Amino acid sequence: MSKSFWSNLFGSSSDRFSLDEVKRLHGTLLRNQTVTDANRALIVEALRSIAELVIWSDQNDPVIVEYFLTENLLGHFHRILLQPDNRKGHVAVQVLQVRFLTQLSYIYIYIFLLKMTLQLQRLILESS
Repeated sequence: MSKSFWSNLFGSSSDRFSLDEVKRLHGTLLRNQTVTDANRALIVEALRSIAELVIWSDQNDPVIVEYFLTENLLGHFHRILLQPDNRKGHVAVQVLQVRFLTQLSYIYIYIFLLKMTLQLQRLILESS
């Protein structure tokens, strides 16, 4: 087995925390919009990985959080939960975990924007 086989199978750690990885996971969700017994494990792992990337990106790479928000990945998670079989078990746990963590990210982003707005207002007032 060559190194490229293993890196293709598992990905390198530098590729794992990247915008391309989030796009790949997003593509997995788009290709598997209905959760079945055959793709359930794949969906659970994609959701888990997205949660991990959103947590990591909150502190390290805001481009990933921006992609998550602009592509409305929460909408995909909501559609997954609308499927009756996904309201319990591993799929529901992963979806709810991602939703909770991203809501924390929304709060963080809101606080950041609020702080920046206040700083901007202070600068405007000081220059007047």
